Amino acid sequence: MDMDDPLSQAALICFPDLDAMSIEQLQDYITTLEAEVVRVRGVIGNKVSARQAAETLFRSGGT
Repeated sequence: MDMDDPLSQAALICFPDLDAMSIEQLQDYITTLEAEVVRVRGVIGNKVSARQAAETLFRSGGT
């Protein structure tokens, strides 16, 4: 497993035992996960924008 590969690192994510969590802890966990989804979508948006800018640059011949 290549630990420099983010996908390999994702395999190491540990998920808590939901049955052992209280209702309040579960609600907090949902809030945390929702914030993470927002963060990931932001990174995806940035990457899409960068890709589009690069494609535009290369299509125009760099001028």
